[in-house]
Amino acid sequence: MSGMHYDVVISGAGMVGATLACLLAKSAKRIAVLETLPPPVFKASDDFELRVSALSRF
Repeated sequence: MSGMHYDVVISGAGMVGATLACLLAKSAKRIAVLETLPPPVFKASDDFELRVSALSRF
């Protein structure tokens, strides 16, 4: 990552980190999100969570 410059670095792409990244993406800032875990695998049979649905309205 040598030579990469960001205005904001967010540690964690969970519910809060991902929401913050989405909100900051509307600005002119350069944003990086760091996450150590692989993205979760979702199946059509999985239940959805209302809290994630509510945050997607921002």
